[in-house]
Amino acid sequence: MSIIPHDGQHLPFMVTTSADFETATDLGTIDLGYGEPLHGSVLDENGDPVPSAMVHLRDLATGAEGAPVLSNDEGRYVLRASPGDYEVVAQGQAGQAVPRLTQVVSVVEDVSTRADFDMGDLGIAPVYGQVVDQESGRAIRDVRIRFSSESLDSVDGTLEIETETDGDGIFNRSLLPGAWVAQLIPEYDSAVAPSEIAFTVSAAATGLDLGRVELPPRIEFRSVAVDDFEQPVAGAAVNARELGFDGYIHSTTTDSTGRFELLLPPSPVSLMVAPPGGDLAVTNVFVNPAGEAGSVLVSRGQRVEGRISSVGAGVGFALVEIRDISGLLYATALTDPSGFFQLRMEAF
Repeated sequence: MSIIPHDGQHLPFMVTTSADFETATDLGTIDLGYGEPLHGSVLDENGDPVPSAMVHLRDLATGAEGAPVLSNDEGRYVLRASPGDYEVVAQGQAGQAVPRLTQVVSVVEDVSTRADFDMGDLGIAPVYGQVVDQESGRAIRDVRIRFSSESLDSVDGTLEIETETDGDGIFNRSLLPGAWVAQLIPEYDSAVAPSEIAFTVSAAATGLDLGRVELPPRIEFRSVAVDDFEQPVAGAAVNARELGFDGYIHSTTTDSTGRFELLLPPSPVSLMVAPPGGDLAVTNVFVNPAGEAGSVLVSRGQRVEGRISSVGAGVGFALVEIRDISGLLYATALTDPSGFFQLRMEAF
């Protein structure tokens, strides 16, 4: 359980992993106290202040994050924290060319803790170009461009900045010197596919022209879902998730012959086929739409069954899902009126 005050400068946040609620519980009055001061400065490589940088705390044990505060005109900030171990995070606000830096601190009772940040060289250079359709050469507007640093020349930190193309497909963003990757993400229903380019901004650069960046067309991916006996699987839900970018999901359903068709990018996707009924398992495979389609084998998998109950009574029509730690779906079913469920999932 975490309690996060909006004002991290005057109140600490609280995190507990020992909350145990089995019945109606009155927590009474929770006193956050004043905590201990954690302060420091956010400066560039010349020792000049970096105002309006966001600084916040992250609890190491749970990942819970406190409210951010902004550095003042002198680059100084103050946070309050209860004794414990934290990660202090300093970064620029959205759109600022200020990297994200972290350091681990231990806050001790009745002791003031200091954590300073050297953001390095904040000299920026404009990076610009135009996004066009590979087939027609026309400019594409509203393409979101996500710049992510692979490494920065003057500091061991990270930076991610986004922008969009205008009506002429033009983009322009100022970046720090270093190695970068740009993901170009068109709108969901666009006929063109996302793409990625890598480039380097040198410290001596006054600007970098990426030229005309071409987005490839989506391609028609056709395949057929079959079972272990090469029989078509009709009425199966098919979801193709783009890997990386924004993880767009493109969906369809197999026809009476098990066939399906999707417009996909010419790059690998995660394909999930969820057959109707409980006789076959949900199947997850990685496919490259630009290669040979072939068929998708939907196996019988292994049977998993059980009962969902509350205070001894079955819970009917509850949704049961089995997912891995990344959220990938492996099986799904609904409980019957008595709370029993039965499903099949791929063997591991």
